[in-house]
Amino acid sequence: MTCYLFVSPMTKSLVQDLRAFGLSEWEARSYVALATRGSLTAAALSAASKIPVSKIYEVLRNLQRKSLAALRATKPYRWCAVEPAAALRSILENKQAATAALEAKTAELLTKLKPTMEKGKAEMWTATGKRAFFDKFTEMLGRANSECCVVTSKFTRTASIDSEIKAALGRGVKIRMIGTSKLNKGSDPRAAWYANTGVSIRLLQLDAHPVIGLTEGKEAVIRIDGDEESDYIWSNHPALVEITKNFFENLWARAKPIAIK
Repeated sequence: MTCYLFVSPMTKSLVQDLRAFGLSEWEARSYVALATRGSLTAAALSAASKIPVSKIYEVLRNLQRKSLAALRATKPYRWCAVEPAAALRSILENKQAATAALEAKTAELLTKLKPTMEKGKAEMWTATGKRAFFDKFTEMLGRANSECCVVTSKFTRTASIDSEIKAALGRGVKIRMIGTSKLNKGSDPRAAWYANTGVSIRLLQLDAHPVIGLTEGKEAVIRIDGDEESDYIWSNHPALVEITKNFFENLWARAKPIAIK
């Protein structure tokens, strides 16, 4: 009777964890089988991992190229897993090297890719997506020198926003933030981080939840969330910025300071 490997929750968890290292489903299955059962022939590995025999050699060659499997010159040929500590360390080092290369390339591109805006010209842009909104707001934070006003419902944080918030506060920028929803287990620690970092926080529960960023009284970005997607408007038009500023100040006057631990 053939004994198949993939029956336990632990084994399935191992496969999922390996996939986080960039392995395909079949590569992860094969590596777990070799690492937990010792050396196997291709046919035995196919049976244990439930991978078709017609595909198992391709999977093994991929593992060999990734320095995760080795071929033993026995008769019949048998495959074995490269020692897990060395294998995972190798994958991690390769990913770290790739990340470092991308960071260096990012720094290089940022010095070359600078949007041109005619000085003094009022503009208005629209775009779609929360990620794009956060990127735009982060860009605005980087230009702020005196004031930043924010309206949020979830006190969302990203690594880039965290970095720019700290940098802005370090430059002496005054940051005020209004939360428009009741704090919960998700938003409470995020609000606490902002407060403990130096952001002034107030709460005002609203039925509608626009997300707004305003810097220097010169730039405004406003996001409206729909059922499926989010759209935002950015503008440096004095009239729109003034309207947004007045709206924020009205909310700020009505909002209540909160004590966050």
